[in-house]
Amino acid sequence: MNFIRTFVVFVVLISGQTVNSYAQNNWLDSAYAYEVNQDFNKAEYFYSLYLESTDKIDSLYIEVLLKKARSLRITFKNYDALNTILKTIELSKEINHPELIFKSKVHLADFYTLTQRIELANEVFSKITPLPTFSDLTKCIFLNRKAAYYNHIGKLDSAIKYSNEALVLAKKNQFTNEQATIFNELGNIYDQREEYDKALAYFDEALELNKNDEINHSNTYLNKAKIYYNQKNYPLAIHHLENNLKNIEHTNWSNLKCAILEYTSKASFLLNDSLNGYKYLAEYQKEANNYYLNNQNKTIAELETKFKTEQKNAEIINQKNIIVQEKQRQKTFFTAIISLIILLSISLVFYTTVKNKNKRLSKLLQENQFLVGEANHRIKNNLQLIVSLVAREKNKKENENHDALTNIVTKIESIATLHQQLYINEEKSEINLKTYLSELCDNLLPLLQAKNIMLTKDLDEMLFSIEKSVYVGLILNELVINSLKYGFTENSSSTKEINIQYKNIKNKKIELTYTDNGKGLSDKEKPKLIHLLCSQVKAEYTIENKNGFYFKTAIKL
Repeated sequence: MNFIRTFVVFVVLISGQTVNSYAQNNWLDSAYAYEVNQDFNKAEYFYSLYLESTDKIDSLYIEVLLKKARSLRITFKNYDALNTILKTIELSKEINHPELIFKSKVHLADFYTLTQRIELANEVFSKITPLPTFSDLTKCIFLNRKAAYYNHIGKLDSAIKYSNEALVLAKKNQFTNEQATIFNELGNIYDQREEYDKALAYFDEALELNKNDEINHSNTYLNKAKIYYNQKNYPLAIHHLENNLKNIEHTNWSNLKCAILEYTSKASFLLNDSLNGYKYLAEYQKEANNYYLNNQNKTIAELETKFKTEQKNAEIINQKNIIVQEKQRQKTFFTAIISLIILLSISLVFYTTVKNKNKRLSKLLQENQFLVGEANHRIKNNLQLIVSLVAREKNKKENENHDALTNIVTKIESIATLHQQLYINEEKSEINLKTYLSELCDNLLPLLQAKNIMLTKDLDEMLFSIEKSVYVGLILNELVINSLKYGFTENSSSTKEINIQYKNIKNKKIELTYTDNGKGLSDKEKPKLIHLLCSQVKAEYTIENKNGFYFKTAIKL
């Protein structure tokens, strides 16, 4: 998008034409429409197109700049948002517009509040007071944001005072959106004070006013459902949460959906409704993963586009200077020397710019690796939560599915162990197979010791791909569980043994050998899951009865 924006403005400048007001109005209309539909990335793009199309610094320009800053903040581009707000303060001072200076500083204080920089927010708020000549809307927004600040730091009496003052102005001037925002803020304040009836009344007022504002309506609806959750009225909380989720299922508001799904899952578990608890927990994890991955991919794509665009711009500037240099060579030697100095200076600037951009790209890639690691950590933690919940069901005396649940637990732990390895490894495309299988065996050891089964293992060091490692882990897990369930006679007095061995064959493949000294398989028996897992990695395998059960397979790297 940055490249397209730069190209549009570049073409206009080259043609020597000014962008007409019709095009500017279209860009602003598009920006407003995308903002209403909560697509703040596109809204910011069209706001930027408008701003780049004009050199006229007036009140409209600064108002649009403030809207761009809001879009940047909502899309978590906090560094750019802060710089944009500071720019609005500077420009407002240049055109000597007191009300815009005030509005810009209110935006700055609110930005500091939302980004947890409370001391800075307090410093800004303590230095600004609205003048009597300011519009009632500006005064109303100031009072509401100051109330939000006091609510944020826990000074609830002050938050109520400023909210009520803002509400008087909003009702007097019929500012519907502001009234809805203030009622929602008051609901949050009384929720903190545990005055739930008042909180519900304020949330209902807000819901009535913002019913045509889908995202704010959904946020308020979530706040109302949380009141019932805090009151331990879990069925009613779930009812409202499910309705809310249904209302926004067509949107891409992953952050809001995650909050709704998390509370729905918790409420379901508290009602001992494990089935729906797991269902909403799985949907929450899926939505959260999509949210993290989409933000990672979007951030990388935006930075790469910006980097390539600036490279192209630098190349254009460089080419122009080369042409100038060639013309200057036809003149005096002195002029040629000056042209050479200019070229060297520009080359140095270009080199410095590219170097800085490379550093930024490198930093972003490191942050991406961190986010991927965090995603693996979250997945591992959620899998462990599922293991704990299944284990709780398994340990109930009346549970008839003990073996089936044990089988499920070991498979989930196998995958959780893989994500733990991915989290602690710097390299995210492969893991140390020896470490992974050793940890997997340690997880299975309590089950083996409970049946007096000895486990020996001989594992070579090697790095193995993530995709195939998960299948190796599941194959090994299934073999051990089969030995536990079917391999040994219950009252046998002989020593029960399982041996696991894999060899690194010239860094081209691994050979996995598994044996136990149990009763083996009959000729008609065939482990279906083992066959399916081996076929997934295109591995041939051998099963024999050699003083028990014998399994061997070779898996290519």
